[in-house]
Amino acid sequence: EANLTKYLTTDYDVEPRPVLDHRHAVNVTFDVALAKIVSVDPLTQTFDTNLWIRMYWTDEVLRWNSSEWGDTTVVRISSERIWRPDILPYNRWAGRFLRNDSFATIYSDGSVSWLYPVTTRTTCSLDVTYFPYDEQTCTLQFGSWSFDGLKIDIYNKSSTGDTSSYKRNEEWDLVSFEVGFANDILYLSFPYPSLTYRANLRRKTLFYNINVIAPCILMLFVSLFGTWVPAGCGEKLSLGVNMLLALVFFIQAVNAGLPITSRSIPYASMCLS
Repeated sequence: EANLTKYLTTDYDVEPRPVLDHRHAVNVTFDVALAKIVSVDPLTQTFDTNLWIRMYWTDEVLRWNSSEWGDTTVVRISSERIWRPDILPYNRWAGRFLRNDSFATIYSDGSVSWLYPVTTRTTCSLDVTYFPYDEQTCTLQFGSWSFDGLKIDIYNKSSTGDTSSYKRNEEWDLVSFEVGFANDILYLSFPYPSLTYRANLRRKTLFYNINVIAPCILMLFVSLFGTWVPAGCGEKLSLGVNMLLALVFFIQAVNAGLPITSRSIPYASMCLS
């Protein structure tokens, strides 16, 4: 196996596409497994996730006759030593998309499979008007950064993203994880195909029901009750002052739990105002 690896990588150039005919595109089958939703931040409008990236393609240079190599049909080589598709998230928020330099699995017919974990931050447009009963859709759009569709063509492995290893988030329920293909990005008249994964999220409301909504409703009823107290009763003034103080302390207590954004005002904030 060591000799085969040396044979395959000697004089191998990682930069040109691994095709014998430059007119042919490299067909890449792409798949994303969502492992965990780290955070959804309404202030920065970002979506942090832990993902498993899976890519499959054919390298026409990395082929061998297995009978000449002791019936060895598969080897594993560091992904840094072979050509890799430069498929990245188009909507990443900032910084570099750090790909893990894990091993790629290469078969005797030139088939390559490359799987690696990554943590990424992407942009996500959030509307918190109905907080805490809101639903959000955050996307992950992947495509080749340097090659157009005539050089690298991308295909989705399945109609939905993989959630078999998904670890539940404490604040959000994952309703669905869908994938769609698009070929509408044009640069210098060349198409750039992309895959867009849509994570449809629903906020968990138990915490907010107990700590925000229920006290808000309770204070509303107590305030309404205060209007029925006779004007000459001294307790009416005490009730009003106590309600005002309670409202001030309550707003301070729950302020950290409310999304900070100027794009949309949550109805819960209006209730407390």
